[in-house]
Amino acid sequence: MRRVWVALCLGLCPIAAMSQPVGLDEDEPLRPAQALVAAQNRFAFDLLRAQPAERGTFLSPYSIHQALTMLYVGAKGETRAQLAKALGIDPAEDAWLGQNAALCARLRAEANTSSGKLLVANALFPERKYPVRPEFMTAATQAVAGAEVRPLDFGNVGQAVDTINRWAADHTEQRIPRVLTPDALRDPVALVLANAVYFKDRWAEEFVPRRTQPGAFARLDGSRVRLPVMHQTEDMAYARGAGWQAVAKYYRGSHLRGVFVVPDAGGFAAFAGSLTSQTWADIRERLSSYEVTLALPKFGARVGTDLVDTLKSLGVTDAFDPETADLSGIGGEPHELYLGVASHEAFVRLDEEGTEAAAVTIVGALKGGERAPSRQASLTIDRPFLFLIEDTATGTILFLGRIGNPGGEVIK
Repeated sequence: MRRVWVALCLGLCPIAAMSQPVGLDEDEPLRPAQALVAAQNRFAFDLLRAQPAERGTFLSPYSIHQALTMLYVGAKGETRAQLAKALGIDPAEDAWLGQNAALCARLRAEANTSSGKLLVANALFPERKYPVRPEFMTAATQAVAGAEVRPLDFGNVGQAVDTINRWAADHTEQRIPRVLTPDALRDPVALVLANAVYFKDRWAEEFVPRRTQPGAFARLDGSRVRLPVMHQTEDMAYARGAGWQAVAKYYRGSHLRGVFVVPDAGGFAAFAGSLTSQTWADIRERLSSYEVTLALPKFGARVGTDLVDTLKSLGVTDAFDPETADLSGIGGEPHELYLGVASHEAFVRLDEEGTEAAAVTIVGALKGGERAPSRQASLTIDRPFLFLIEDTATGTILFLGRIGNPGGEVIK
């Protein structure tokens, strides 16, 4: 039997200007989607814990979740059940797909201010000659609140790869210029699913560049490095718990904020290894207004992550085995399509003005499937820390990472 790849691309989406959500009641808590957001956040920390503890990482769990959501629509049997378990949803109840679409639409509507961009985009690239089921295309598109459909001739691999790479670059402000190489598509392709997420916004209270000074940072491997460190004293959300401190800074005109969780010196590995969505919920609940004196290193990184072992560790195993995979909802018969590759690349840069972040993931399948500053606090981030970007209106974690070597790469 000839084998065909189905590839799933996950990317970072640009953040469009952010103002008041259009056509949405800000006071409405999106109750039907609360369980879904909780599941997405559990998935986020499951992904983080699955990464090697000895190195830093940065990724977009939201992007990965959306890409796997599109794949889930085409899965059946045990393959579907395993994806459902990893995603944290009930395979017997598909109402969550409509909730997911509503959440996608809300995030897009919120991302509309003059200071920044938040873009979430989806695309389906079916092979022109492969009989992808129309009902799958419709359901996958609806699950993520819209997707571009662009049939390609994967017989001309170079041209098809160039088209997908251009799409990824265009939807990440050129920060993720390449998500595929011709070598990655070593077998005939049935379908490529793509999700892109890109974020860029300015801090509500920017750092003053002249206050940025060299400072020491203790890296994950124990070595020390000199980095440019930004300094600021402002009203911020701050919390402290057993073995950790956390601070949150808002971006301009939006519900989005960056949160920095800093374990005590020497305790990063143990804290990060036990971090769960419940831990995060506790930290998030404790954050309250303080006048904080903050020292924060400027940092930038581009991190590549192979997701095959990560997804397998989360229980998604049958999808990678041609003898057990069932992606027949996409096309063909059971065991005709199976996943062959899964990878993720993410970009982040944080400086005095704000933050820019982007990410791309590829999953390939072969044919066979108000102010109260009376309290004060001080935090110098001079050791490994956790950084995430969340949408506070919904609680959705858009980006999440362990920063162990913030000066490890200079990004132009």
